[in-house]
Amino acid sequence: MLKPSTVFNPLRHVSTKSKLSLSFGSVLTTMARRGYQSNNKGSSTAPENGQKKAESDSKIPQHERILLEPIRTNVVNSYWKDISNYTHEPGLFLLGESETHRVAHSNQYILNHLRSVINLEQAHGDLIPSIVTKKCCELYESLDKTGKVTFLRLMSQEFGAPRDEISKAARHYIKAMDNQTDGTEKAILRAQQILNQTLAPPFNRFFDNVNKLPGGMRFLIDMRSDMLEILSQDKSDLNIASLSDALKEKLQNWLLGFLELERITWNSPAATLEKLAQYEAVHAFSNWADLKRRVGRGRRCFGFFHRNMPNDPLVFVQVALVTDISNNVQNILNDPSPGHINPSETIRSAIFYSITSQRGLSGVELGNFLIKRVVGVLQEEFPQIHTFCTLSPVPKFKKWLDNQLIRQEPSILLEEDIKLLATLGDKEPMAVFKDIVNSSAWYEDPKASAAVKAPLMRLCARYLLGQKRGYLAYDPVG
Repeated sequence: MLKPSTVFNPLRHVSTKSKLSLSFGSVLTTMARRGYQSNNKGSSTAPENGQKKAESDSKIPQHERILLEPIRTNVVNSYWKDISNYTHEPGLFLLGESETHRVAHSNQYILNHLRSVINLEQAHGDLIPSIVTKKCCELYESLDKTGKVTFLRLMSQEFGAPRDEISKAARHYIKAMDNQTDGTEKAILRAQQILNQTLAPPFNRFFDNVNKLPGGMRFLIDMRSDMLEILSQDKSDLNIASLSDALKEKLQNWLLGFLELERITWNSPAATLEKLAQYEAVHAFSNWADLKRRVGRGRRCFGFFHRNMPNDPLVFVQVALVTDISNNVQNILNDPSPGHINPSETIRSAIFYSITSQRGLSGVELGNFLIKRVVGVLQEEFPQIHTFCTLSPVPKFKKWLDNQLIRQEPSILLEEDIKLLATLGDKEPMAVFKDIVNSSAWYEDPKASAAVKAPLMRLCARYLLGQKRGYLAYDPVG
């Protein structure tokens, strides 16, 4: 018999499986206290008859009724099956992968599921929140493109930062700052804490709950990819833009410090090589032989991996180990035998010629971090390397140049450029310059290349150094 003063913790005397049952039972108890179940003392949780059950259910808000579904169905067994699958094959597990069709749902139906996840309370334990969150993710995966836009906009509009509460908290903070006296530092810090908490939008809780799920990180990266796809077609959608920025910040915090650097070779898992070919956004692989050459001798490919996505590179970089710096990426891509007979003597430079991240991670600062880590690895393997450089395309330069040509900017061509272009045809030098840069094979003509090289180099330098997006370079690569 226990003494009255003894604190009895039943979870210390049961197995893990029993703990889960007790946690599940605590959820039922909580729901009973909140009026979800019958209030009859000593009776079972089910109403005595169908009429009482209907009356009981009608009093439960729809978004809270979703919390009862895991208890009334066999989704608990399905959830543990998912846990098992994820444990054995974490890289191949996806939330909602069983959905093979797209369906439409009403705004209210979507809103109820979002509320059920975002308004979850700690009293619900661990199991119910996971199941409810998984069901909401499966709902999102089952939606067509229009449905996903609706889902995301509802999340932003209904669960964004509460402006009235923010204004109230800000006034409270300003008042505390204005009334500074001895001993008010504690009040100021408390007001600041309340303001910080109020500024956090409730939809952040959705991201936090999803990240706890098996396959949750993969789901969130794909969800942000959907957001960026929507914004590429409508940049004025401020609701989805705010979601994208918030999720980008979350991913940045979750990933840094939990990434594993791995070298990718031809002997890497087939799933990894397939993802490599799928994601490459700078210099597409022409075939499997091209991929094999670019991860083989004389070349290196490194990627960052997350433990929950072991075969799926989040970001990867390709490196050419060469003697001297190349001024043409085609020389690197088309080299039939990039290997070295005596690497310790002939490898003196490392050129980072391609870096690609998953689209859902666009804007997340992983590239610079990856390059710095790879430089350290290469210095250990090849201490004789004295030069590290990047060889990057400038994708938006042509569009900028076209705008300059339309405006007929007088500074485009210098006097020596005009004299050289005048020897290539009967047209005006500016017209000749336009014809050359708008052709697709001008670089194969030695005379044309020599005529436009100086002005193009000068204009590209002006573009990279002078064209800005705020304080950042205008071009995402440059």
